[in-house]
Amino acid sequence: MEILATIAVYLIAALVGAVTVIWLCMSAIDRIPNLREGAGGFLLILLLGLTLVVGGPVGAALGIALVYAYRTSGVVGVGIVLGGLLLLGGAFWLYRQVQQAHEQAEMREYAALFDRTQHDIESLLNATRAGSLSAVTAVLGRGVFVDSYYTHDPLFGETALMIAARAGNLPLVGLLLERGALPDLRNDRGQTPEMLARQNGHGTVAALLAHAEGDGRDPAAPAPGAD
Repeated sequence: MEILATIAVYLIAALVGAVTVIWLCMSAIDRIPNLREGAGGFLLILLLGLTLVVGGPVGAALGIALVYAYRTSGVVGVGIVLGGLLLLGGAFWLYRQVQQAHEQAEMREYAALFDRTQHDIESLLNATRAGSLSAVTAVLGRGVFVDSYYTHDPLFGETALMIAARAGNLPLVGLLLERGALPDLRNDRGQTPEMLARQNGHGTVAALLAHAEGDGRDPAAPAPGAD
């Protein structure tokens, strides 16, 4: 009977060690999503190897603790050790649940902020396209970055200043410049607001933008094709 009990304890110890190693491996993999999705096979093997190096001794230590408890206190000692392990495991599981809930809350908050930001950018660009000075003023009053733009915008990533310059909206261009819009930014086609204004025959607007860029030209002397 004594022999069977000893064998059972050793088997439990081996099981505890194996579960510990497996749990450490899965926890490590879970921390790196791209490995879990199948990318980086070499890194995955390396990570598992390191985990085994660390998890092996930990599992062995737990197994030794079980054997020692059995030899010193019998089944009661084994039960105490297992109970302690269960308590520790439960505490860690609870900690992970709280941590995950916190991470999910942060992700939801970030998603909401991203949605608000995208909505504000869209409002700024749409108000600029509509030529509404009051609407642009209201959107900028909410703290929207004046040089915001969409990289997938059908107008090639143009800022509000570029849109206003293209349309030749002098009051709107002046407002955006006052609010800190940069006149030397370029869209995806390499065009500045001044270039867009000149290409569309808005010389007065182009002159104002040239002056804002600091190239020394007089904004009161529009180029050919002025409004």
